[in-house]
Amino acid sequence: MSEVTGKLAEKGKAQMAFVFDKAAKALADNLDMLAKNNEKVIFYKNIAMVFANEAGQSQRMFTYNKSLCGEGPCKLEIPFGNDRFLTIL
Repeated sequence: MSEVTGKLAEKGKAQMAFVFDKAAKALADNLDMLAKNNEKVIFYKNIAMVFANEAGQSQRMFTYNKSLCGEGPCKLEIPFGNDRFLTIL
């Protein structure tokens, strides 16, 4: 049983990047839908996701509205505490 547990832990760790990719896309899609369905207008081009507890942090950028914000970047940051925040570009 201990041998199987070790192998399962290895397999789980090997899939973590995939899990973070899926979670980032799902969160970005949910935020995009929230912004579109909300009566308040939020201008953004991209939604960037970074997970603070991910080993070898990476930023995942998802494009939703290519024409908003003009030439320069528009940016909205929502703080969640504990040095965590959501940035929408």
